[in-house]
Amino acid sequence: MTHSHDLRWILLAWGVCALAAAFKFARLARAMRGSLNSPPQPSRSSTQAMRERLERIWQQR
Repeated sequence: MTHSHDLRWILLAWGVCALAAAFKFARLARAMRGSLNSPPQPSRSSTQAMRERLERIWQQR
C-alpha cells in the first residue's frame, strides 16, 4: 500500500505547484489590467515598455 501513499504525496505536490502558479498568474494579470487602463502610447515603445514592466513585476514577486 505504500505505492498509493506515494501517489498522494505526488498529487499534493502538483496541487501546491498549480495553486502557486495560479496565484502568480493572477497577480501578473492584475498588474497588466492596471497598465491597460493607462493612456495609449506609440506601439513600438509601448510594447517595449510593457515588456520591461512585466519583467520588473516578475522579478519582484
